[in-house]
Amino acid sequence: MTDNPKNPISNSESLAPVPLPPEPEREPRDVPRGVHAMALFRWALVALMALVATWSVAYSFGLLSAEPAKASSALYRCPMHPQVVQDHPGECPICNMTLVRVDAPKAAPHSAASAGASVGMADEPKTPDAHKGHRHNPSDPYACPMHPEESGPDASTRCPICGMNMVKRTPKPKDKPAAADSQEPAPTAAAVEPQPNQGVPGLVPVELSLDRVQLIGVRTDRAQSEALVSELKAVGVVSADEARLARVHTRFSGWIERLEVGTTGQKVQRGQVLAALYNLELLPAQQEFLAARRWAAASDSHGTDPHAVPVNNLEQDARSRLELFGLSKAEIDGIASTGQPTRTVAVTAPISGNVTRKNAVQGSYVQPGTELFEIADLSKLWVLADIYEYEISRVSVGQTATVVVNAYPNAPFTGKVGFIYPTLDPGTRTLRVRIELDNKDLKLRPGMFGDVVIRLEAASGVVIPVEALVDTGEYQYVFLAKAAGRFEPRRVQVGTRSGDQVQILTGVAAGDTVVTTANFLIDSESRLRAAIQSPSQATAAAPSACTQDFDQAKYPDKHRQCLECERVHQGMGDMVDDCKRSIARPWR
Repeated sequence: MTDNPKNPISNSESLAPVPLPPEPEREPRDVPRGVHAMALFRWALVALMALVATWSVAYSFGLLSAEPAKASSALYRCPMHPQVVQDHPGECPICNMTLVRVDAPKAAPHSAASAGASVGMADEPKTPDAHKGHRHNPSDPYACPMHPEESGPDASTRCPICGMNMVKRTPKPKDKPAAADSQEPAPTAAAVEPQPNQGVPGLVPVELSLDRVQLIGVRTDRAQSEALVSELKAVGVVSADEARLARVHTRFSGWIERLEVGTTGQKVQRGQVLAALYNLELLPAQQEFLAARRWAAASDSHGTDPHAVPVNNLEQDARSRLELFGLSKAEIDGIASTGQPTRTVAVTAPISGNVTRKNAVQGSYVQPGTELFEIADLSKLWVLADIYEYEISRVSVGQTATVVVNAYPNAPFTGKVGFIYPTLDPGTRTLRVRIELDNKDLKLRPGMFGDVVIRLEAASGVVIPVEALVDTGEYQYVFLAKAAGRFEPRRVQVGTRSGDQVQILTGVAAGDTVVTTANFLIDSESRLRAAIQSPSQATAAAPSACTQDFDQAKYPDKHRQCLECERVHQGMGDMVDDCKRSIARPWR
């Protein structure tokens, strides 16, 4: 390569890079206002949500507690069943009530009954200052029935917690020597069974303020001594009078040539022709009868042969034979007057009534003993009613009875008890009673059902409204209303009942005031107070089965709770067992 004289630039200079011109400076972009603030707020919100989620997970697994300072001292008890205690909220396994939260006392309770009282009636947790200034003197003669730890010097003192009047304490029985206890026999069930005029097991008298009595709507009525006309109700069925039934049969074999009664239920009169039968043996008998009559007429015209057979006897024998075939005297006289035998024999109705069953068909062949018709006289009917076995002694022949059928609900039929059947139905354990009724207008029909009311003899005695009686199946009792809002349960023995009244044999005297409404509320209050009363006020009971279920020496608190279950739920069926099952077994 030769140098180019025309180009002064050398080769090295031609290969060097040519520098680019500098770029112009860009102007800063405008940033919207609040972007940095929103970014900070977004990250703060995310952090807060993460903190809340972490706390919720920890709380659900029990790592945190809303009240850690009081968690160890919080207890939950049932207001109705103080023996149900647990350390977490829930429901009572006996009555399904929500457990009430209370604070466990720092000091030991006085007794199980006082602890149960303070918990059973507490609506709010009690603090140590709640009883400041209250009177707690065991030597005071009066105490609150709801809170036995509250005492007072006289009956006018009111409980500072519930406001109830103080009641007199029941003296505690003195301890007996061991030797005397071993010699004294254990009380039997008959010895501890309360009499009708004594209290009801599981119930105690209660006192309610006037405003509370008005709030729950308590109403009372006075027991009166009067004659109680009782009634016995039963269900009966209408049936035909068996003495007014007739069945039509034939005394010979033959064919039905003519049928006068063609439908069932048709009304017939006595002597009316029902059907006409043809018989081969009947024609020779009629001919003999007519021949005997002709011989008798001939003998009368030619004189009498002393050695001949009397013709009158032959005529009489022929007439008797026709009567044995079932022909009536009028039909035989008709054959004698006409002198011609009849082809058929008429079958007539023996009584007046309605055809209840028809077996005769035109042209059919019948034999002796075949039942053609059944006729029933419905002018008098029977009503057969079934009464229970325990009501037999209250029913007698001649008592007035009223029957009401659905066809005529506003027109009762009156009759009398005509017969009491001698046997009892072994399937239904009922006795049948027959009531006789007149049915001349034929309103009643056999097969109808009706409600039977039998008027029993009047019973005199003490009568109370039936709504005042509380019947648990095991006990029957009423609540007597006393002065100053006091209500006492009283066992009674019930007699007869009539409508809305019941007779009381023992337990209530004439003039006593009984509660007729709000019995359930008073009963619940009485059972609650009986459950929380002191052990010294509890009534004597039969030997308990709690000794076998719980070891009293090893588990005294469990044994005490079991006794409370038996006392509180006495006479309430399966609730005693449900309460016992709710007690935690330490050995499980």
